[in-house]
Amino acid sequence: MNRNKRVVLFLIACLVLLFVAGDHPLVEHWGDIAQSGFGDFGSKWIHTDTSGVRYGLWGESASADARGVFGHATTTNGSGLAIGVYGETDSPTGRGVHGYASNGTGTSFGVTGATFSTDPLSAGVYGFNNQATTGSTRGVRGLVRSTYGYGVIGHLAPTGAGEAAGVHGSNAATSGQGAGIEGSNVSPNGWAGHFYSNGNGVRIYANPGKVGLVVNAGTKNASVPTSDGDRLLYSEESTEVWFSDYGFGQLQGGYALVKIDPVFAETVNLAKPYHVFLQAYGDTELYVTKRTADSFEVWATGESANKDVEFSYRIVGKRLGFEDHRLEFAPWVTEEHPYYVQPPIPEPGPLNNEPEGVN
Repeated sequence: MNRNKRVVLFLIACLVLLFVAGDHPLVEHWGDIAQSGFGDFGSKWIHTDTSGVRYGLWGESASADARGVFGHATTTNGSGLAIGVYGETDSPTGRGVHGYASNGTGTSFGVTGATFSTDPLSAGVYGFNNQATTGSTRGVRGLVRSTYGYGVIGHLAPTGAGEAAGVHGSNAATSGQGAGIEGSNVSPNGWAGHFYSNGNGVRIYANPGKVGLVVNAGTKNASVPTSDGDRLLYSEESTEVWFSDYGFGQLQGGYALVKIDPVFAETVNLAKPYHVFLQAYGDTELYVTKRTADSFEVWATGESANKDVEFSYRIVGKRLGFEDHRLEFAPWVTEEHPYYVQPPIPEPGPLNNEPEGVN
């Protein structure tokens, strides 16, 4: 036997002795189709140290397009749940899978996910919490410590027209006061939500007869620029659901027939009594007669009245479908809890045992 072969055999023997003696913390190497209580494995490594940052398996590649660890589930059978890479932890403060991008510059990501499926339920990254019955759990959580950072950001970036949303939230519960998207804020000068747009702002849809928007303990404002800075103008509130329209008219011989805008008439129930408020632009008094679903009459009163005066009017009618709404209870009111109580705002706080980097 030549010298090189003897050296190789000696090294192999030393490695075997290390494993048998238990001096090396990486033990229990299984071959193909090895089995354990967790399932079938091609191979398994266990690091036996019980403290410190230790790795049961290390993968490393120096290529510019490297993959340190690559997992591939090759089955195309859609009946099972095939997973390319699976991670699990028994620690109450652990991570099933953790990704870390250590370079301080560039557009890097700790974890990325991608899918090529066109199924509407597919996702590049999917998070879920199996604690389905109790607790304030999270399916996906994002945290950032930068003053101007974002905990979670979503982009809609099609090559053509975008018809969906950068971030979508839905509430699939069939009862309760849940929300599709919820924002919270603990700063006294902060905002629970911000919306910026080069086009339109915010659109809210609710089923007919349901509440479209509720502002609790605040006002509904329009911010308008003036020579003295931006000023807030406030929405007028009412005990019932009214729509109004404004217009001008002209008396001829003390009389005018005012036709109601047919488009406006489609938004209100003019079969119900409606209001007409008049303002004369001359020395006369006016009154209204014969209010119908498509018009009303205006008359001047008194012998010496200006019979050809101009006037303006405001017509106010009940919104169609909301005729009986008046001072309804807020959606959250119950007999046990008649007033709104702000739920506790969760404070993200630091993640426990957050790794500072790869050791």
